[in-house]
Amino acid sequence: MLPCRIRAVFIFYLAVFFSILQHI
Repeated sequence: MLPCRIRAVFIFYLAVFFSILQHI
């Protein structure tokens, strides 16, 4: 189980990654 902070950062970068994919 990941700490809340690491999990939040992971979800944040995952959302950024998908937003970049949508702009392509």
